[in-house]
Amino acid sequence: MKPNKKIKDLQLLSTIGFTGKIVGGLHLQKDRSLVYPLGVGVGVWDRAGGRHAILHGHTRPVVALAVSRSGKLIVSAQDGDPGCQARVVVWRYDERQECGSHEVHREEVAAVGVSAGEEYVASLGGLSDGYLVLWHIPTKTPVCSVQAAEPGMGVASLLCMAPHTPTLMLVGGQRILKAWSLDPATNRLTPTSISLGLTERNYTCLKVDEAEEFLFAATTTGDVVKVRLNKSPTPGCHPSPVLVSVMAPRPTPTPGGPRLTRAPTPGLQAMAVLPNGDLLVGDVGGYVRAYRQLQDVTEEGRPACPAPPRAHGTVKYTHPKDPTRPILVQVWAVEVGAALTSLSVVGQEVVLGTVSSDIYQLKLFFQPQDLNQTKCNKTRVEFQDQTKNPRERKGFRERNVTQRKHSNSTHPRQGALKLDSVAPELHLLSTCHSEPINDVTFPRGVDQLVVCGGMGGVRVWNVASLQELLRVELPGIVCYCCCVSPSLHTIITGWSDGRLRGLGAESGRVVWVMDDAHHAGVNTICVLKSGKLVSGGRDGRVRVWAVDGSRVHMEASQKEHRGEVTHLALAPMETRILSCSGDGSCILWSLPELERIYRLTAHTVFLGGQVLASGEVVTVGSDGSVMVWDRQDGVLLADLPASSKPITTVTASRDDAALVTAGEDATIRVWNWSKGRVTHEGHGHSGSIAKVDLSSDGKVLASVGEDGGIFFWKMPERR
Repeated sequence: MKPNKKIKDLQLLSTIGFTGKIVGGLHLQKDRSLVYPLGVGVGVWDRAGGRHAILHGHTRPVVALAVSRSGKLIVSAQDGDPGCQARVVVWRYDERQECGSHEVHREEVAAVGVSAGEEYVASLGGLSDGYLVLWHIPTKTPVCSVQAAEPGMGVASLLCMAPHTPTLMLVGGQRILKAWSLDPATNRLTPTSISLGLTERNYTCLKVDEAEEFLFAATTTGDVVKVRLNKSPTPGCHPSPVLVSVMAPRPTPTPGGPRLTRAPTPGLQAMAVLPNGDLLVGDVGGYVRAYRQLQDVTEEGRPACPAPPRAHGTVKYTHPKDPTRPILVQVWAVEVGAALTSLSVVGQEVVLGTVSSDIYQLKLFFQPQDLNQTKCNKTRVEFQDQTKNPRERKGFRERNVTQRKHSNSTHPRQGALKLDSVAPELHLLSTCHSEPINDVTFPRGVDQLVVCGGMGGVRVWNVASLQELLRVELPGIVCYCCCVSPSLHTIITGWSDGRLRGLGAESGRVVWVMDDAHHAGVNTICVLKSGKLVSGGRDGRVRVWAVDGSRVHMEASQKEHRGEVTHLALAPMETRILSCSGDGSCILWSLPELERIYRLTAHTVFLGGQVLASGEVVTVGSDGSVMVWDRQDGVLLADLPASSKPITTVTASRDDAALVTAGEDATIRVWNWSKGRVTHEGHGHSGSIAKVDLSSDGKVLASVGEDGGIFFWKMPERR
């Protein structure tokens, strides 16, 4: 096929998908829109208008995503091919367009961020790169690049930008926590070590409070490391960032139970710091928790990491052997059900993203707190004086310090609100497939519903509202194919355990099961108007089944393929059916007796086929070409090159005016079949496309693949 400059873009109507495995990938905008990674694109969900958009600029899946503080800029990154450079793209949110990009990192990008003032884009390379890069947005040029972690000193994988200081950024990861400052005059990054003493953690999330006074670092051990940044140290104070405490959840005493020093909690992956100092954390156990910080003092009344006296000699910093303090009091906890990977807060609204690609919403409620009720605590501050009296030099000076004046106080004066102790109600905004999808189909005569089958089981979706209507999960097995009975009462599915299962369309319950339908798995299935089924399996057999209520029996079986049956295509009149196989052959069968009409052979692995209304047969396969065969004797009429990679699926409109192909190049192609050329192309999937299907009216095209996303496209108007 010759390149055609007149190929247009296929219009995307909506999507169902979210790459929830990316930590920190889901972001809530001020206009309540959501920005999230989806395959090779960046998804924007306008919740007010109900519109979806995909920003295209990557050639590989997005692995990191960040949004500027104002929400005007979006930064996304992808990993490069082995030995190639990774791409970082900057987008204008309002215009939904790319405004710049760079390819400085080698192979991998671990994290990205936008500085305050939106002047710089920071990106952190992965294991094969390891460099921290600053890119100047106005000039679209890299400013500087430094190695984020010294060899043997940990692995840097996290990046956090200061909310108000454009030249300050924090880097963390496995056994590393470091601050970096940019000198605009020389364009050089200078590291500042954080004094952590003997504390060693693997960090999963970094957040800086609004006042830029403290850094909070979530860890895999379930505690939060609190660091005082000391941006503008007062005389006598430590000039570099220093550990305040390792904050652990406070245990709940149980009568007669063991005395715990801290509450057992799973590792944290997401965190947010509220304006009043409270923390929201999401853990790998599927809970989002709200914590209130207590005053950072030990049981003896000594600060966990003492603040220096301002007017008494030299400061003596001593880190305790175990700086962990159970000073996080749980306000409430809400169970989500899957490990949390994203947590974004705007005002009183919180959106949560999970590893299972679900998006939830929480609404925070605050209560006014009385600032006059401040408890006085007697704290001891150890200091070293130059006096000659050894008792005075080794002694302690006791003083009363209110919680409001304490240097380690976590409730600032302006924080006159506290979280309500009643747990907020959890609302499901969106749910998506988190595993590859193998099949998608529109029920016969129903254009508002689609049925999908894959590693996550079988789900039924509403095309208009994008809501999940039914979910059937069978652990340990994979659904390879699905279709709906003519009565619309049963969803017929084929599974990796070799069984055919009929599921209730409304209840999702198993109505009937056909054991040993095909050895090693049922690859494909078709249903006739009469209610009979035709299935093909990995054993190379094609079989016809009759269904009577909850009883299923086999009427015919043929074994002429030496390889597995990859696809079945039913002719419009349902008197013939085409079976495609990996052995390089396709067989056209008569129905219902299942007798061979003719056999097609080629040097390819046939992966899909279609019998047109005119009787011609169209096949696609591993060679990336579209083959057209004569309806009478099966002679090859045309061989149209379409892709450099295998084409896995093909479908046609009822009048044969349009043909749709898709495959491992993640591109959907719409053909004008009368002219034999491609008119439209659709881009959005990040991996191989497993199946495409047209609605009954021919106006909507659905596509699914290994990225777990469901894309709905508007079919071009016929001319």
